[in-house]
Formats: sequence, structure tokens, C-alpha cells
Amino acid sequence: MQERNKGLAASLLNRVKSLRSSCSGPIPAQSDLYRLTYAIEQLKSRDWIKVVVSDDDRDGEHLVGEYSDTDALLVRKSALTHGFSDEGKLIAPVEFLVDGDLSACTAVSQTHAQPAVMLTPDRIAIQS
Repeated sequence: MQERNKGLAASLLNRVKSLRSSCSGPIPAQSDLYRLTYAIEQLKSRDWIKVVVSDDDRDGEHLVGEYSDTDALLVRKSALTHGFSDEGKLIAPVEFLVDGDLSACTAVSQTHAQPAVMLTPDRIAIQS
């Protein structure tokens, strides 16, 4: 009842504490989604690009040609949406199409996110 009366300020302290923790806490203590985001940022710092593919693209493989001159990590938007809970916990496998150095991609995933499972020579998945 008290939170309802506060309107926009409801749970503000908890949100600020959560934000502070996510910015200052150790990476392994963060949520699965945060660690995946961190791993992707590590790849981007190595000149990788991340492409979120809409579900209208039945097969993102035709997009690989667009990124043949660089390392790219492609993922379906729905895989990200359905793969994580509202709290950022990995609840379903998330599959990525990898165009580039697969070993570098899996190493970064192993170090900063969830271990990646190779599905095919150009596809990996993270799973809990």
C-alpha cells in the first residue's frame, strides 16, 4: 500500500541499489543477461559487430554475406526475449550465428557469460 502511494518513487531505493550493484559488483556476481552483454561488449571492443535479427528473417544466414568482411554475431530478437527472465536469468538456450573467429567467440563466452555449446561450425548456443 505504501509503495502505491509513492507513484514513480515506488521501489526507487531498490532500483538504485540494483543499478549500483550492477555497475560496481564483480562480473561473475551479475545476472546472466548482464554477463552476456558484457561478453558481447568484449567482442565489440575487438571489432566484432552484433546484429539482432528480426523474426521476419526466417533464416539469418543470408545476412552473413552482408558481414563477410568482419566478425559478426547474429541473434534473433525473440531468442533474447524468451531466453531470459525479467530478472536477467537465462531460462532457455539462446542460439547465435557466428561469422568469424568461432574460437574467440566461445572463449569470451566461457570467460564472461555462460559456456557456449557449438551446434554447427557456425552456430553456438548458451544454455544454463
